Amino acid sequence: GFWVEELERPQAGPSGEAVTVGGESYRRFPLIRKLLFPTKAGTLTLPGLSFQIQLARQSIFDAGGVVERATRPVSITVDPLPDAPGFTGAVGRFSISASLDREVVPLGEAATLRFRVQGTGNLKWIDKGPEVTASGAKVYPPQTKSDLRTTGEGITGSRSWEFVVVPETSGLVEIPALPFSWFDPAAGRIVTSATKPLTLRVEGGTASAGLPVAPAPAATRGASGFLPLRSSLDRGAAVPALS
Repeated sequence: GFWVEELERPQAGPSGEAVTVGGESYRRFPLIRKLLFPTKAGTLTLPGLSFQIQLARQSIFDAGGVVERATRPVSITVDPLPDAPGFTGAVGRFSISASLDREVVPLGEAATLRFRVQGTGNLKWIDKGPEVTASGAKVYPPQTKSDLRTTGEGITGSRSWEFVVVPETSGLVEIPALPFSWFDPAAGRIVTSATKPLTLRVEGGTASAGLPVAPAPAATRGASGFLPLRSSLDRGAAVPALS
């Protein structure tokens, strides 16, 4: 019932650390540290763990030996996440940003749109970026990049989606605001934020971009003065050769 992430074991000294439990003094040695992310709601139980511990001899009269110790099972109550449009299961504390690798491109070249989620939480679970559409441009499916590290506070770092944007017309291409929702455990609610709209200026163009087109050379016209139709060319219609 859990997604488990290993944590680096803290380096305690050879004598451990002094602790008091139930009025008794003990030496504590960290053995295992893990981050646990529940994968379902309800009551989940961590089973007890058993250890065999070798006791060193304390004197020539002490034979040492092996003792077995076990932990008690631990039950955890996991609350269900609320349901809301656009919420895909991100839990933690995050901030978002969007940027273009350039503000001006010639028609026919591409720009890269980067959407980034940064913070602490279940970042490895966030596998779906925003839906991106832009009038006047083709937007290709993104590549995902991660810069994550696992700490006692959770999984920290960033996850980015990089979209290739290819303009199909000259002028201004508007990238709309991109929303992202996550559940904030401290606030106990879903938080929705959105990036600022971005503008890509596309220079140059063709007829489809509203620019004039030079007339075709006369040598390519048929005897009637009109350009031959594609269907005529397919039938092998004669076209005057260039001189």
